[in-house]
Amino acid sequence: AGNENFAEEISLEFAKTVKGSGTGIYVIGLGNKVNSDYLTKLATSPEYYYPSPSSEDLVRIYREIGTSICKSGPNVIQIIPRVIR
Repeated sequence: AGNENFAEEISLEFAKTVKGSGTGIYVIGLGNKVNSDYLTKLATSPEYYYPSPSSEDLVRIYREIGTSICKSGPNVIQIIPRVIR
C-alpha cells in the first residue's frame, strides 16, 4: 500500500526548505476537523498558524495577516486558496 503519511512528510520537508530561505509561511486551518499539530508545523512558527472553525473567521484572520505583513497597513493582498488532499 505505500506510505500513508507521504504527503505530510513531503510538505513538511518543503516547508522547512522554504522557511530556511527566510520566507514566512502563514497557515489557516479551516474547519473543526483539521490536524492542528501538522498545520502548526507547516507554519513559520506557532503564531503563524490560524485556526478558523468557520469561514466567518476568515475576514478577521486575513486582516491580522495583512497587518502583520504590511506594517503600515494592508494595501493589496492576494489570497490563493489551496486544498491539499
